[in-house]
Amino acid sequence: FENRKDQQSDVFSLGLIFLEVITGKRDWLGQSVREIAANLKRVDLADFLCRDLESPFSPTLRRMLSRRPEERPAAADIETELSAAAAPGQ
Repeated sequence: FENRKDQQSDVFSLGLIFLEVITGKRDWLGQSVREIAANLKRVDLADFLCRDLESPFSPTLRRMLSRRPEERPAAADIETELSAAAAPGQ
């Protein structure tokens, strides 16, 4: 169980990095550690950060940033989902 929990935290962190790569923004959660921690507790990041994001990657990114770890994709599935989203005709 602990390994799965660690993987889901990694998926969440990767989602934040991926969002930064897509949007070019880094400070959407706040300027200080305290502000970021407070926002992480009170805001549903998937809705807050992805609401205006128009990208074929949005569904996967929303799942990666889910507040509920059990709703996040398995680490092994992320590459498959992102590759499918990037495929021509998507």
